[in-house]
Amino acid sequence: MEEAANAAYQVLVDAIVACQQAGLIAPGDPAPLALTAWCTVHGLAALLLNNPPDEQEEVGTQAERMARVVTWQLSQGLLAR
Repeated sequence: MEEAANAAYQVLVDAIVACQQAGLIAPGDPAPLALTAWCTVHGLAALLLNNPPDEQEEVGTQAERMARVVTWQLSQGLLAR
């Protein structure tokens, strides 16, 4: 499982480097950006797993809405200025 996690993390780092090379993300060490993205996604997953959804809303709908908000905010923070 650790090997799979490391491979997934490397995909994230590679994507950040590719975005930096394309000028979409500020240049520099990709490690802090990858760590921030990784922690953000894991935090969202933990919230979704540990907090029951609003009874008025399906789990999938709530998860999708939260994922869109979090990924949009994260992307805005990573964009090159």
